Amino acid sequence: MEIFQIIQPSIILAPCIKHYWFLQTNSASQTIQRTISTGFICLMFHRGDRIFSAKNKDWHPYAFLSGQEMAHSDLVYSGNIDMIVVVFKPFGAKAFFKMPMTELKEQH
Repeated sequence: MEIFQIIQPSIILAPCIKHYWFLQTNSASQTIQRTISTGFICLMFHRGDRIFSAKNKDWHPYAFLSGQEMAHSDLVYSGNIDMIVVVFKPFGAKAFFKMPMTELKEQH
């Protein structure tokens, strides 16, 4: 079973947030999912099993800020995936995080 949903932000947050997306899936077997770079900064929350990044050769934390990526990434997972992601508009994350956004490039 897989559920994917995109929700638009409230009027108050719309100047900074592009949208939210939610993903729930349950897979007994190991799955590899290729993600492509969108150029957006995202705040990610994993509420299910952890996801392994083949590109970075490490496990995603349960909550993290993801900077702009320049290339695709392969994610490896199995079990219960339950993610909530806040996708910021260009310059939108700056309203919430008081640091140079260039420091986040290719970082999690």
